Amino acid sequence: MSFEDLIVKYKNGNKKAIIQLYRLVSKPVFNTCLRMLSNVQDAEETMQDAVLKAFDRINSFNGNADDFIAFVKKIAINRCIDNYRRNKNTPFFTELNDNVDNIQDDDSGFYDDCSLEMLMSNINKLPSGYKMVLNLHLIEDIDFEDIAIMMNLKSSTVRSQYVRAKCKLCEMLKKEMNYENRG
Repeated sequence: MSFEDLIVKYKNGNKKAIIQLYRLVSKPVFNTCLRMLSNVQDAEETMQDAVLKAFDRINSFNGNADDFIAFVKKIAINRCIDNYRRNKNTPFFTELNDNVDNIQDDDSGFYDDCSLEMLMSNINKLPSGYKMVLNLHLIEDIDFEDIAIMMNLKSSTVRSQYVRAKCKLCEMLKKEMNYENRG
């Protein structure tokens, strides 16, 4: 059955279509939420909220299956950002006056020497703001301008925080790899 047929059946109240659409989006959206929130319960709740909101707006949706997944992910990402703000009672990032060009961003392929598990483990150890901007830009492939709009920040602030996050991550990985090489 094509995605378009599935949408038509969903709009007509077909329960199997509802389940198939849910299965289509649940895993990728949950994974996005989990990377951003690092808490299974919050990720599940956020994913559920995003899926319900997307299903409520499905009548205005035009596109293919990949577009639908991206549509639900965008809703989920915005919910994750809202969750972060609600639970932190602080701004997402502080506005910086420095120029991102003044910060060294030279990982020289360093990440190639790390296992995926080590990389993800260290990303999860980063401060929430750093972790979120790394996930949004590196994994979700959202450009800095769009991240800035989502977070109500200047694009230069997002870029600067991204570079700082990468530098911090690189520092953490080098430290961990040195410990592993010694022992």
